[in-house]
Amino acid sequence: MNDHNTPYNVQRGDIFYIVKFGEQTGSEQASGRPAVVVSNDKNNEHCDTVEIVYLTTRPKKYIPTHATINSTGQMSTVLCEQVTTISKDRLGNYIGQCTDEEMQDIGNAIRISLGLDEPDESVDPDEEAQEEEDDSEAEDRTAEQFRAERDIYKTLYEQLLNRIVPLN
Repeated sequence: MNDHNTPYNVQRGDIFYIVKFGEQTGSEQASGRPAVVVSNDKNNEHCDTVEIVYLTTRPKKYIPTHATINSTGQMSTVLCEQVTTISKDRLGNYIGQCTDEEMQDIGNAIRISLGLDEPDESVDPDEEAQEEEDDSEAEDRTAEQFRAERDIYKTLYEQLLNRIVPLN
């Protein structure tokens, strides 16, 4: 580990200052700024590297691969379209921890960036149609069950009401 106040057990959602290294090219984000650890905790425990996404406080046009957090003490945009793997030795000062809601937003933005929310086109359309038909039949059975239960309760209610308030 390094001597930059990095906790021994790095966790997903931790925010660190990333020590400046190398030169960036084009639109790559430069190090020497805060970032959120997005790699899973098993990886963080067993590997010498972590995956991060950098933060910026500069105003950015909203795109679906951006998330907004306030866990650094100021509103920051998380640039989830640029997941980067770094050595743990580059983790500088610990800044804080994202909330569960912030991590959910970051995870959604990463899924969008990596195309993981897109439909799987390898699914057989006939198989998909059969699944939809099966789901529809199951919904019909459930609706029939609800109607039957409703009718039973209605009958019981009417019988009880007739005992309490006889019609004469």
